[in-house]
Amino acid sequence: MSTTIPRSEPPSALTRLKVRNIPFQFGDDTPFQWNPANPLFGFAMNALSFIAPPYDLEWGINSDSDQTTWGTTVTERKPPEPRFNVTANVGNGGSAWASAGLGKWFRPIGTDSTWVRIGLYAPYVFDWRTDSNWFAAHTSAFLGIYVQSFDSNGGDPQDEVNRTIPLWSDGTGWLEDHSDSGDGYYPSDTYFLARSSRWYAIWAWAHTQGDAHSGSLAYSYSWGTLSVSLPFMVLQQWT
Repeated sequence: MSTTIPRSEPPSALTRLKVRNIPFQFGDDTPFQWNPANPLFGFAMNALSFIAPPYDLEWGINSDSDQTTWGTTVTERKPPEPRFNVTANVGNGGSAWASAGLGKWFRPIGTDSTWVRIGLYAPYVFDWRTDSNWFAAHTSAFLGIYVQSFDSNGGDPQDEVNRTIPLWSDGTGWLEDHSDSGDGYYPSDTYFLARSSRWYAIWAWAHTQGDAHSGSLAYSYSWGTLSVSLPFMVLQQWT
């Protein structure tokens, strides 16, 4: 089974981007430190971008399906419930996988280059099971943070970040039966160096996969599902 990162949409999406300049500016008497009573807060707000849905990009891909072995995805980039879900079920032998995610365009402001921290408020829930009757079964899943950049014309694509965070990886054999479920949150400690001359597609995504075997007396079963909500993103610059 292969893992595909969410890179198919950004080039075409960027060429349709239309930048509108809002006629707004601060007066000459507006200080950079606008909150002297709480300077740390004032500085932080100058460097933070809060990004809420609708998101600019959505993506999902999965393995071929039949009645008992399949991969499925769900993506919703608009409010009130922006989310992406992936599920892989192997009920009659073979393998299955699914990947999905949401993305947002970003371009840093200020200096030519700056470090950017990606903070995602993205709670998730998961459920998985492997069940063996002599034959082996496997399931695994991870969360991903992927950043791809482009020049102002949508060309020269470059991979900036391709981080994966494993959630589970399990296998059974003989007469074993394993399962687990739970919840958690995306980490908020992903950094990359951004340049003001480039556009960045920032993706939160997930992947799951599994395999099992079919048979009459000996067989196995694999199941894994992961659902991620994405109420907002926070991008913090150090200029």
